[in-house]
Amino acid sequence: GLVQAFTSGPRLQWALEQAARKEFLPIDELLDHRLSVLFVTLCAPVMPAGVYLTLGVRLVECHLKASKMLYVQKPPWPDVCSELHWTQGIFAHVTVLCAVGWHTALTLITYNPNVS
Repeated sequence: GLVQAFTSGPRLQWALEQAARKEFLPIDELLDHRLSVLFVTLCAPVMPAGVYLTLGVRLVECHLKASKMLYVQKPPWPDVCSELHWTQGIFAHVTVLCAVGWHTALTLITYNPNVS
């Protein structure tokens, strides 16, 4: 009767799929890292103490993500990651250029006596 309805068929399959571990995606973790670096780069001149707070959060997050990768989600299958390296290099160059422009603009606007 009722037990058989829940232990066979599409409902059981749906429940098993919900319980299956999802794959750990390094690209998602890299996006988190990139956003953190961008935040620190652009906000450090405005609030330097935020750099230390972000560093502490990233250290704790590193330990939590390691346990997440090992115990909660399926570890990724090793493959060629040349695309990740290429995009990380492009990100680093663009971030440096943006940071130079941002810091220069902040300095010129802040210390310019003609701007009221």
